[in-house]
Amino acid sequence: MSDWKPLDLPSDGINLGLGQRIRLQVVHTLAGNMAATNAESTTRAFHRTVADVTHSWETYDLPYGITELARLDFMQTYNGPDTANIRSRNTGIRQYQVFVEEEKSQEVEIGHAPETIGVMAMGIGDIVDASGEVVGEAGRITFNANSANDYRTLTFSNDYTNPVVVMAVNTYNEGDPVHVRLANLSATSVEYKQEEWDYRDGAHTNETISYVVLESGAHLISDGKMIVAGSQTVNTSGFTTVNIASHSGQNLFE
Repeated sequence: MSDWKPLDLPSDGINLGLGQRIRLQVVHTLAGNMAATNAESTTRAFHRTVADVTHSWETYDLPYGITELARLDFMQTYNGPDTANIRSRNTGIRQYQVFVEEEKSQEVEIGHAPETIGVMAMGIGDIVDASGEVVGEAGRITFNANSANDYRTLTFSNDYTNPVVVMAVNTYNEGDPVHVRLANLSATSVEYKQEEWDYRDGAHTNETISYVVLESGAHLISDGKMIVAGSQTVNTSGFTTVNIASHSGQNLFE
């Protein structure tokens, strides 16, 4: 399968968010056409949706032309009610593997209904808008968790007023379910940790995560398309509707 394409909004828009189903917290979302740049300001960002991802590992293609990439994978559907995350492994130049990983506090059965995931891949480095202004950055970090509360600090490479941060685990070096948890976001940094579910001990081996930092709002990229980033507080007693246009400061759907 090789259906990667540059991002478009709204017809090809996808939403990527961080959040758990067990507590109140802020969800950060990205949508639109994202362009990540290297020193030559080359647009290097793509997205795809992948259907029928289950509890079994499957191999998918990566886009051509990006050898150093940050990749975000998140579920876009709610077909299986058991709490779960997306995990991936064996990332190479052209392919990687992905599956739906359920937490196992109540039962060891891990079968999961097919879900659709949204994937965003972009070159590592600064994200620059059409005027040449840096509006974000993308990168990777490898780290472990010595305990359940082992937060690290990411200091941003650029200046922001109201940054939005999204992180996702890209490796599978230990079998305990794990995801990334964020805290204490400021204009200059964010704290992050590997978070296992409460029934595990919290310690976890080295994993590699990808991250994207973007200034909140809508940003016109050099190809005339738009990237939108925003935050919204959600209550896990039920689903919350996230209006992408409301984060842009303008009507994107006219």
